Amino acid sequence: MAYNDDHEIINPAMDPSQHAWLRGELASLKAGQRAVIFCHYDYKRELSHYLRQYPIFKVLYGHSNKSCLEPEFAELDGGLWPPEDCQLLKLTPKGLDLGRCSLV
Repeated sequence: MAYNDDHEIINPAMDPSQHAWLRGELASLKAGQRAVIFCHYDYKRELSHYLRQYPIFKVLYGHSNKSCLEPEFAELDGGLWPPEDCQLLKLTPKGLDLGRCSLV
């Protein structure tokens, strides 16, 4: 994603270096590990490929009150929409526990 000097989005797509970094990080997961992806918003739905290929636990993002994930990934959708505009992640002996909170 690229912004201009006024902080306006001029290119909503991930650039090749971002794809390479994400692919490398996900490929390094050990057997039995899953990942949580944090992003601003997947404007171009570029994460779908990774969600199909790698063990993703949840995708957390903000910006919109509309999902940025394909419907087939509804269980991974961690969109932060008002009034639940923050996400609490707790690492427990059983795994990752997600809780929602409101700042309103």
